[in-house]
Amino acid sequence: MTSNFSIHKIIQRRRDFLLTVGKFILAGMLGLILTSCDVLRESDTDSGIGGKGVGARGIQPDIGRGSPSDWKSTTCAVVEDRTQWKWVPAPQDGSGENEDADPYIFQIDKPGDWKSKGKLGDVLITLLPLSSCKIDDKATIAYTTKDWLCVDDYVRVNDSDCLIKSIEAL
Repeated sequence: MTSNFSIHKIIQRRRDFLLTVGKFILAGMLGLILTSCDVLRESDTDSGIGGKGVGARGIQPDIGRGSPSDWKSTTCAVVEDRTQWKWVPAPQDGSGENEDADPYIFQIDKPGDWKSKGKLGDVLITLLPLSSCKIDDKATIAYTTKDWLCVDDYVRVNDSDCLIKSIEAL
């Protein structure tokens, strides 16, 4: 009778041990999945970006979380409701839009509200010149449209996070 009791006890301990190990493995797998999907932490490179991005003159459908940077008038610009972007930093000879625009500069403004009517837009954003951040007429750009963006925040160009080198409200 004693040997049946001890065998039963050994089996019970082994089962408890395997259940505990299984729970740890399951918890580890769940944590890995959540981390890889960026659910557990806020990415430090997305600067509150909303959505996948839109083409030039498209309207950003998602607002985003806003910039993680503190407001500084010298290095930040208000982007709230500025959901439209264009790739035309400097028209030449007053001829309107320029096809030879800098591939690292774009402008944002409220839809249909380009204040300068063919000249510079409302907010000028210059990106760090990396090949993955080059803008052309087929580029898609996503950025937060909540509150403000600052130097050292990021925008997403063609699914690449791109660092803002300078930002200027015009």
